[in-house]
Amino acid sequence: MNTTSTSAQLIHLFPDTAYDIQVQPKLNNGEEGQLDTTSGTTDVSRIEVTVNSKTFISVAYTLPEDEPSSNQQIRLGHFGSTLQTFGNQPVNNMGNVLFPSFPAVSPGDLLYASNAPSDEPTNYLNEIHFRYHPNPPQNVMVNPSSCDAFEVTFDLPATGGNYDGFKIRVNDEVRETLMGSAKTSVIINGLAPNTPYTFNVTSFVGIGGDEAESEIFSDTRILGQYDNNEPYVSSTSNTNLQVNWLDAATNGQQVCLKELCSNLRGDTPMCLPTNQTCPLFYTFEGLVPGRRYVVYVEYNDGTVEDVIFTQTKPNPPESLSATALGSDEIRVLLSPPQGEFDGYELSFSPSTGGPILLEPDTREHLLDNLQSDTTYNIQVFAYSGGNGQRLEGDAISTTATTDEEILVATNIKTNQIIVLWSAEMLDVNSFQTFRLSYSSMESDSILIPKDAMSTSNEYGHSVTDLVPGDLVTFNLETVTLSGQATLVDTIVRRTSEFNTKKTPK
Repeated sequence: MNTTSTSAQLIHLFPDTAYDIQVQPKLNNGEEGQLDTTSGTTDVSRIEVTVNSKTFISVAYTLPEDEPSSNQQIRLGHFGSTLQTFGNQPVNNMGNVLFPSFPAVSPGDLLYASNAPSDEPTNYLNEIHFRYHPNPPQNVMVNPSSCDAFEVTFDLPATGGNYDGFKIRVNDEVRETLMGSAKTSVIINGLAPNTPYTFNVTSFVGIGGDEAESEIFSDTRILGQYDNNEPYVSSTSNTNLQVNWLDAATNGQQVCLKELCSNLRGDTPMCLPTNQTCPLFYTFEGLVPGRRYVVYVEYNDGTVEDVIFTQTKPNPPESLSATALGSDEIRVLLSPPQGEFDGYELSFSPSTGGPILLEPDTREHLLDNLQSDTTYNIQVFAYSGGNGQRLEGDAISTTATTDEEILVATNIKTNQIIVLWSAEMLDVNSFQTFRLSYSSMESDSILIPKDAMSTSNEYGHSVTDLVPGDLVTFNLETVTLSGQATLVDTIVRRTSEFNTKKTPK
């Protein structure tokens, strides 16, 4: 304030609130004068935000009869040093004003509503503050986590705007308040079975009178009634086993685990005490992948009951690779997994057949009769057990592409096959002749000079005097001047069979 000012207007205060006000002059020499203190209480607001939604804000108001309505306005804007007014609407002495759009408002913003004379842009009467709704949490899920609890998990709200935390209500009672964004899951326990519970999850911003919450995620769930039951294995991993026991456990009992091959009463088992009255979840850790185990309940007197035979999940193979061997074969190499397992299952696509079972000592497998110039996806996993108790490990995969086919068989008849090939993919300067050989019930070979075709790289030969229905293997080789032969391609084809059906007259 300058030296000529004798009054000041304090705006954007809370309604119906007592304030201590201090005034202290500053002298020209920089020293401070005597401090003067007073107090005052703001009026009860006559402005009320009746609806605060994503699409509009409704403000209700009541003005004194002595205030002329012709020069009054309802104002809505940001709260802060820089104010942006979203609406200046003339009003009667009592009514409701609807503000339908807010292009500059972000979720969680602190806003104000007030009435003021239309010719006094800096004057604010009956001002109230409120928060615009924050964005809600995303992907909320409610799942049972134990016999008397549900776990509530969610993702953070969409980016943009403000929020201070999250509230989880159960049957309209706030059970958890999570501040900030570091924690996005909570366990709600102490719940009863066969009872419906409604979970409401919201984000919130502000504290006290300025607080606003997001849209509500709501889900009603019921915990099942856990009757007395025998223990059972609920989940397995490579090195862990989880055992559920729904019976009311008592002191002096324990759930134990041993390797299947060990004596039940011999080696020292791994045991967990049963000293709770809620259905329990026992987790045994640090086990061998793929190994068979026995789980049982043991009493103080050494009595053993409820024996369960189980196993851990085998590990995936350590490595997998595949290499094309020509146009119709792929060699698959694999390394065994760590731990124990009983075999592999191999599948590949494209394929019209089913998966292939391999012995546990398999290190190499040949895929044959494949299509030329085709990429194959190959997948292998290890498994443990059998006879309906097989447990499969995670699969690993690789790809390989067969070579483009050079030899092509055509005009297949009962005693003849014409074989064609092209030299476009060959280094014709590295050899002198082709050698085409075939073997079946009849075998032979023929040398064909590489310059037999003067104007083209296409070659062919008709193989005759074959046996009907016979399987014939064709090999194409290149031969150097010194007689060194290199295999180029191999195909297998079958000659046609005689048609023994008689044509009706």
